[in-house]
Amino acid sequence: MVIIEDKNDFSKKFYNKLGDYRRVDKCKKEKFPLENEGLETIKLKDAIKLVDELDTDLCYGCKCKMLFCNYTPYCVYQFSFDRTDNTKIHSINNLRIVCWNCNSSGYGSIKQSCSRGCH
Repeated sequence: MVIIEDKNDFSKKFYNKLGDYRRVDKCKKEKFPLENEGLETIKLKDAIKLVDELDTDLCYGCKCKMLFCNYTPYCVYQFSFDRTDNTKIHSINNLRIVCWNCNSSGYGSIKQSCSRGCH
C-alpha cells in the first residue's frame, strides 16, 4: 500500500494535472460520445483511492520509484494517470498510475535523467 505523505501537496499536484485532463477529456467526449456516455473525469477522492490501492510506489511501466509529493514540474518520476483505453476519458475505471516519463514518452522508452533537483 502506498501512503501519501503530504495530502496538501498531493492535492495541489493533482489539481495541476486535472486542468490538462479536463481539456483532453472534452475532446474525447466530442470524438467518442458513446464510449464516454455517463463517465466523469477523475476527482481528488478517486485519485487518492487509486493511490491508496497501489501495492507499491514502483511504476507499472518501468519499475522506477514514483513521486506523489514534493516534486518539481516536469520531473520524470512524478506520478501520472495513464488511460487504459485512449478513446475514453480520465475516469476512475480507465486509469492506471505510472511515472510521467512512461505516460509521456511511452512504456519502455529510455528514462530521461531528472535534473530538477526534487529528489
